[in-house]
Amino acid sequence: MHSPTPSDTSPWAYTRAQRGGLLLLIIFVVGCYALGRYLTESTKPAFTGQDEQLVQLADSLRRLTVGESASPQSTPTATFPFHPNEVTGEELQRLGLSEKQAMAFLRYRAKRPFRDVEDLRKLYVLRPDQADRLVALARLPKQQSATPLPPSTGSAPEPAPPPLGFPFDPNTLPEDSLQLLGLSARQASALIKYRSYRPRTFRHPEDLRKLGALDSQLVDRLLPLVRIAPLEDPAPAAPAPLKPVPIDVNRATVAEWQQLPGIGPYRAAQIVKFRDRLGGFTSLEQVAETYGLPDSSYQKIRPLLRPGPIARPLYINRLEAEALSRHPYLDRRTAAIIVRYRDNHGPFTSATELENVRALTAEARTKLLPYLNFDR
Repeated sequence: MHSPTPSDTSPWAYTRAQRGGLLLLIIFVVGCYALGRYLTESTKPAFTGQDEQLVQLADSLRRLTVGESASPQSTPTATFPFHPNEVTGEELQRLGLSEKQAMAFLRYRAKRPFRDVEDLRKLYVLRPDQADRLVALARLPKQQSATPLPPSTGSAPEPAPPPLGFPFDPNTLPEDSLQLLGLSARQASALIKYRSYRPRTFRHPEDLRKLGALDSQLVDRLLPLVRIAPLEDPAPAAPAPLKPVPIDVNRATVAEWQQLPGIGPYRAAQIVKFRDRLGGFTSLEQVAETYGLPDSSYQKIRPLLRPGPIARPLYINRLEAEALSRHPYLDRRTAAIIVRYRDNHGPFTSATELENVRALTAEARTKLLPYLNFDR
């Protein structure tokens, strides 16, 4: 009988092939780890100047928090004159602005170029000390700066340039010519809209200051160029109104009603609308029933009113409840009861039969009587 060898009984015993495979596996794992470390070290980003700026900014914030002064390295050292409408973002950063501030500067300038160095103070992203420093270094050759520039080296100061533009009348100059004077499209459109409310808006050059879309520097530049034309001769007096003539209350148009004293377009239209709903006025007193017509106005026009035949009778046996209810003297409920009674008892032959419709009051019957037509 075969006796067991140590390799058959020990779980930690390996054959030569197994030991060789285990050694290769260990070498492979160690190689992968070393390769990963090498690749990680080779792809690690280098410390850049932008990182240094971030570190300086963080240091400044920390010092402001604890009450210390900013480090000397955070103070910009570049100092050179620049044109606000031509300076680049890189140059702005050299002047001490952060990348975010420089981008905000360029976006603001793209929408509205700077006309004066003081306009730099309108940038809300600048601190007061930054704005003061940039204003002192800014140069706008075509306009005189409100802030004194640093003294030049021995050269005489240049004379202020003459006003740019041409004489104009702000009451008549078209929009495209306004833009030639230096107004933006938005400002020119605002001026045109402002003066459209009245025939002669600007009576004096100083009236330009009433327009909020124009800044004070622009107005100061335009005032010497304003030439307002003199007032024209007043128009001849209007002829005396014609004496109103009497009108037929059932045939007069809205324009004819307006010729009466105290009757404007709105009241004339209301009278005609009420007359059409009735089918015509059967008496002159019905005109006074028009909604919104004061009794004083009716008394003024009463002598000029003349009766006329009604234009549309009320067909009591033909119309449905909806059509009957459109008459001012009938409401929906009463009209529905009249139609129901007619369906149950047959067509009406006279006004006397309407007395059987109890929903219809005696006063309403009296008012309706001149309009009733009993044709089937």
